[in-house]
Amino acid sequence: MLTNIRSNSATLIDTELRIIEKLQMEIDEEAKALREQYYAEKEILYQKEVDRLTGELNDQDKARGRAYAPLNLMVRVDDDRLEISWWTRHMAKKAKGASGTSHVIKRRVPWGTGRSKNQAGYYLPALLRHAKKWEVDLVRRVEAHAATLREARTGLLDLRGRWSVYRRILDRNFQFAVDAGTSVAAEAASHAQEHPLVAPAPHPCEVRGVSAGENGD
Repeated sequence: MLTNIRSNSATLIDTELRIIEKLQMEIDEEAKALREQYYAEKEILYQKEVDRLTGELNDQDKARGRAYAPLNLMVRVDDDRLEISWWTRHMAKKAKGASGTSHVIKRRVPWGTGRSKNQAGYYLPALLRHAKKWEVDLVRRVEAHAATLREARTGLLDLRGRWSVYRRILDRNFQFAVDAGTSVAAEAASHAQEHPLVAPAPHPCEVRGVSAGENGD
């Protein structure tokens, strides 16, 4: 009975781990979709801002340069972990008279606030300082969604870790139960008349007496 109970528990835990893995994959796909949605909406807002500035400046190139928004969103699944982070992209300015082309400078927006390295999310006022006015609402909405996905993913990782620990304990105890059952059976077979779980065999004289009585009847 103990063996059956532990075997059923192991099956249930394995099923639970597969469900958690599927939920993690769904969160990963939702994060990727969030990134695509962010850039699609940002492109629309950017074009509107370019059109507005072009009307003011009467110069589309200057309008594009002024509307440029350096804030970007990154989604990466690496080593079974989901990362949703923000980074900026700037063109390095060349010194006067310098030859060659300018290069791109990419910087990750730090987690948390100040010196805090809390990776649970971003300090929103600090994050929004990197956004243009026309995209502030978009960045705020996307980061709120991203924070929820980070929290959900972390919760699933924690839950999976707890189930995995219990599964390892169950495997250890299950093996102990099998070994113990095998030991008891072997002991009972080798000491049938002495083992407390086995009824003692009748004495040969008692067997002959019973047989004689039956024949006599």
